[in-house]
Amino acid sequence: MTLLQPSHQFIDRGEPAYAWPPPQSDVGAATITVCHPVWRLDRGGLENQLRQTLRHNPSRRLRHLLVVRGADADEIECQFADPESVSVLAEPGAARDPRWSQTLADTLSSRRVDVLHIRGLAMLLDGLAAARLAGDIPVAMSFHGFERTPPGLSAMRVKLLRRAIEACADRWAVGAAAAQAIEAQFSLPPGSFGVLPNGVNVERFRPAADRSAAKRRLGLPVDRPILLCVGNLKPIKGHDVLLRAAWKLAQSRRRFQIALVGDDYLDGALQRWSRRRLGDGVVLFAGGANDVLPWYHAADLFVLPSLWEGMSNALLEAMACGLPVIATAVGGNADLVRNRRTGLLVEPNDADMLATAMADLLHDAEYGAALGRAARAEVETQNDIRRTAAVLARRYERLAERTTSERP
Repeated sequence: MTLLQPSHQFIDRGEPAYAWPPPQSDVGAATITVCHPVWRLDRGGLENQLRQTLRHNPSRRLRHLLVVRGADADEIECQFADPESVSVLAEPGAARDPRWSQTLADTLSSRRVDVLHIRGLAMLLDGLAAARLAGDIPVAMSFHGFERTPPGLSAMRVKLLRRAIEACADRWAVGAAAAQAIEAQFSLPPGSFGVLPNGVNVERFRPAADRSAAKRRLGLPVDRPILLCVGNLKPIKGHDVLLRAAWKLAQSRRRFQIALVGDDYLDGALQRWSRRRLGDGVVLFAGGANDVLPWYHAADLFVLPSLWEGMSNALLEAMACGLPVIATAVGGNADLVRNRRTGLLVEPNDADMLATAMADLLHDAEYGAALGRAARAEVETQNDIRRTAAVLARRYERLAERTTSERP
């Protein structure tokens, strides 16, 4: 059997109902082990969504094995509220290890894994090979977005990845736009990917009780609005467009501060530009934050200038906190934000349009507050992490039905 041969394929394009809280009937049912391999567990959106869904496990049947390359298992395990349902295995090694698929296969066999969930394209080929070597374990693939646009894949790479995608037993994207993007990239038929939107903890991410107090705790000025952007500093996030928009807004002599929260992958290029053009005090480069909630509570406005997004966790969190949001009309941003109803959408890479939208919301705080309330209500009904985790649990259960029934 070829390693890329489809196996007991099940593509669920809908969102099957799953009770919340979980019913008592699952007590005593066969345990299902789901393996989640990732290269690292840093502060990125994909990793954040993984953490959230594992923390909100809705089924007593599910046990999760998190396999992280070259990480400290104890450090990761402390991030989960229920260590009995989530175990962590650190597998140190080089990112390009030709033997890693066999290493993963050994782990799948020894841990009696029922479902392998691969996130994105980077580990897909290795993951499928491991699943076949371990005894035809069903593979689920979720697509969260491209690191750059266009992705820049060779023709041979596209061919291999298309075959791998088709071999997955289930596959979904985090939004309708993301599903269309990956289908187009690999010339797959429409509907090849289902849709399961990202979720957010709406109980934790909620509007600030006292924004001024939140600003003081972070050492931010209370006499001017704070415009927040959360996301690692990478070209695809469009921070350079936001800085150009801030420069245009500053020409009106309006007082404000931009706060950029995220790890820097650009070697200080944005900081140097900001110092030359904006001087001190206009842009705060806060670096990465393990807990971003205080920043949402201190902000008056949230801006996401990305050139492309699958579905931004930061945007979801800002909307859940009731912030007025401005986002580019790309990918999952346009799936989440209804223009002029739950936020404002602007064209990507258009600093003039972004500056105008920022000025409009700074000028009309009442309108911004109304957008924020509508955004919060939308996310509460559509993107509660408990709902996302429950649908995901049902997908795992359906994928595992064959493997668990065949076990001695």
